[in-house]
Amino acid sequence: MSVRTMTDHELLHEYTTRQSETAFTELVQRHGGMVYASAMRQLGNPHQAEEVTQAVFILLARKASSLKPSVVIGGWLFRAAQFAVNDLRKSEFRRQRRETLVYEMNTEPNPVHADPTPNASWEQVAPVLDQCLDHLGEKDRHAILLRFFENKSLAEVGAALGIAEDAARKRVRRALDKLQQLLVKEGASLTQDS
Repeated sequence: MSVRTMTDHELLHEYTTRQSETAFTELVQRHGGMVYASAMRQLGNPHQAEEVTQAVFILLARKASSLKPSVVIGGWLFRAAQFAVNDLRKSEFRRQRRETLVYEMNTEPNPVHADPTPNASWEQVAPVLDQCLDHLGEKDRHAILLRFFENKSLAEVGAALGIAEDAARKRVRRALDKLQQLLVKEGASLTQDS
């Protein structure tokens, strides 16, 4: 069986039982873009996004044998990326605070000019999107990640979540509505297409 036709859990099984680097590489190729994009939206720094992506897949390699078959790998990676971003932010904050303490004491801060435009744009949505996704329930988050971040059909979303295609359609719609409400609370919103 080709690694391209294997499910994520079959790839993990190949990796853990046979130490198949090919299987793990396929997982990285399938999900690396999503993890990187999530980190990039939150951090806005390509180098840091790469660092987070690498940390997430190192964690996946370490935890691969303990992941249950019911775990949606894309959802697990998304959550791992959230934790890795938060860890990086804390680390960066501490580093910057140490490095700039003297500088800040001897200079005036430059004013930050906020964009007065009330229209929500990608620049407004991107920084809070992952935080809002993180506040969704697990099933709703998985539905959105599978449908829009992994470009799965509604039938594939349903199969991954163990529900019918029609139920997946409803789950995705409700999840989008909840995400929209969370984004509005953060001062941003997405336009929903049918």
